[in-house]
Amino acid sequence: MDILIRALVVATAVLVAYSVISFQHFVPEVKKGMAEAGDALVPLEERLIHQLNAIEALQSQLTAFQKELRERAARQEQHREALRSVKGSIATVMEADNLRKKGTLPDAADLLLSTKDPIWKAGDIFTADQNLFRSLMGPIDVLAGKWREGDAQESANDLVAQLQAILDRLSY
Repeated sequence: MDILIRALVVATAVLVAYSVISFQHFVPEVKKGMAEAGDALVPLEERLIHQLNAIEALQSQLTAFQKELRERAARQEQHREALRSVKGSIATVMEADNLRKKGTLPDAADLLLSTKDPIWKAGDIFTADQNLFRSLMGPIDVLAGKWREGDAQESANDLVAQLQAILDRLSY
C-alpha cells in the first residue's frame, strides 16, 4: 500500500508539473487575447461615450421644449383669462348703464370705474392692442364724471361697442 500511495503522489506531482509547464505555454496567448479584447473595447467605449453625450443633448433639448410648452400654455391661459375679463367688463359696463337708466347715477359711476383695472390689465396681456385698451381709460373717466354730476343723458353704448370691437378682434 505504501508503494501505491507513493506512486499516486509521484503521478500527481508529474501531472501538476506537466500542467504548470503546459499552462506557461498558453500564458502569452492568453495575455495576447486579453490585450486584443481590451483594444476592441476602446472603440466600443468611445461609441458609448458619444451616445451618452447625444442622449444628454437630447435630454436638454427635451427639457427646453417642455419648458417652452409650459410657458406657451401659461400664456394661452393668460389670454383666455384676459378675454373673460374683457367679457366681464362689457357686462359690467352694461350693468352700470342699466343703473344709470334707473337713476342711481353714483352707483352707476362707481360700477363703471370698477372696469378700469381689468381693462388696463387686459392691455398688459394683449400688448399689441395695449393702446386700444389704454385709450378707453379717458372715456370711462369722462362718462363716470358726467354720471356723478347728475347727467344721465350720456349712455355707455359707445364704450360697450368699443370693448366689443376689441373683443371681436382678439377672439378671431
